[in-house]
Amino acid sequence: MPSTPSARALLRAALLLLLVASGASLWAMLARQAPGSPVYLGLLPGPIDAVRNSAAILGVGFLGASWLLPNVASERASWWLVILACAGAGLDVGAGLYAASRGLHAVQFVDPRPDTGPIVALKYLGEALLLGCQLELTRRVWLRA
Repeated sequence: MPSTPSARALLRAALLLLLVASGASLWAMLARQAPGSPVYLGLLPGPIDAVRNSAAILGVGFLGASWLLPNVASERASWWLVILACAGAGLDVGAGLYAASRGLHAVQFVDPRPDTGPIVALKYLGEALLLGCQLELTRRVWLRA
């Protein structure tokens, strides 16, 4: 069990991300139903699967980070990592959820649909924040070892 408030906050974020992944699994299953089915949604399952995978991977990563965080960073530095990581995950998963609800894959910047560019930019901004947090946590672990 994480012992600091920042680690507990990261653990809560991990559990929320895993809950989003579970909900996206159900959503993807409903998106795969045949058009004649009463539960047919008419959405592409691929973008929903991408959201599920992203949320699940981030959730598991946040679980591990919540265990490491108290050992490698001061509480003040930990809060900055938690805030930036949660912002990155929120942008990444939030943009993915928006794109999936519109039937967009949201992976390419140049697209004929006008709303795709900002969604992709937000998604990649979130992923850049997450990469920065991961690199900083990795640096702290290596320096500590």
